[in-house]
Amino acid sequence: MKMKKILILTIALFATPVIIAQTVTYTGAPDAIQDNDVSNPLCTSVMMPGSATVSGTNFVRVEFSVTHPWVGDLDITLQSPDATQIFLRDRATIIPVGFVGDSSNLDEGTTLSFSDTAGSAVADMGVSCDTDDVIGTAICTEGTDFVPSQPLSTFNGENAGGVWTLCIGDGGSGDMGILASWSMVGDGTLPVELQSFSID
Repeated sequence: MKMKKILILTIALFATPVIIAQTVTYTGAPDAIQDNDVSNPLCTSVMMPGSATVSGTNFVRVEFSVTHPWVGDLDITLQSPDATQIFLRDRATIIPVGFVGDSSNLDEGTTLSFSDTAGSAVADMGVSCDTDDVIGTAICTEGTDFVPSQPLSTFNGENAGGVWTLCIGDGGSGDMGILASWSMVGDGTLPVELQSFSID
């Protein structure tokens, strides 16, 4: 009698993901941005699950929707679970001394993003817009995706799992703003592992 050969193949997901594999969105908005008090920014957080390590291929971008009539007022920072903080938009390095900054608008209906591979620098945000134009709409030619003031790759090698905090500070008077939403976007795939293989 011939022995039957039984092929057992088990494919399983890792117990903890090795990459950032989902979009994680802040759900507490809308939140008011304190006017003319850059030292007291609006800070909100999301929890990234798992025990991944950040790399240049798995952390794609940060998306955000804000309503504000004067983008030149804003500082935007992101802090990792390891407490590393970068400027996504550093007002001090963008606007000349004594100049209030770009006066074009942000609107919550237009989602913008920060990524290291974007086509426009964050310093170009609103540069082609007039005072009443909304950044990210067709009339403003620099698009919706911007390279941040400091690269997201600063986080490479750190823990992805844990609390990430986005802060928005307003350094100019007379213009109120609202945070509508923000998200961290991963590359959207989970790996599989060949866990066992046997023939009887």
